[in-house]
Amino acid sequence: MADLCHPGYVEEESGGLPPGLYEQLVTAGLEEQLRAIDDRYVSRTALHQAEAPNRIALHLSRQIEKALDGVPEKDRVAVGVEVVRELLGQTANGCSGRVVLPACSGDSRR
Repeated sequence: MADLCHPGYVEEESGGLPPGLYEQLVTAGLEEQLRAIDDRYVSRTALHQAEAPNRIALHLSRQIEKALDGVPEKDRVAVGVEVVRELLGQTANGCSGRVVLPACSGDSRR
């Protein structure tokens, strides 16, 4: 679901989520947590088309970071570059914008 979630509820109604404003994509896990909260305290808005690239990229970057944290340190660069190349290669197939793929196996210039 491409909604943004804005729960504004009191702590005892939270269903395990800390009280506050969450402007994030509603994932399956978040959807489950939101079901435990009274609907009066949850506001959802549709993801605006203009914000979609930023919000989706932010969500994806967080998920990739979590996944790469679980990869052995010696393999992180190579695996990370491969993930990026695969993902951007798939994205480039249906994209009118220019997609830049990493050229190497993880060397970086500083």
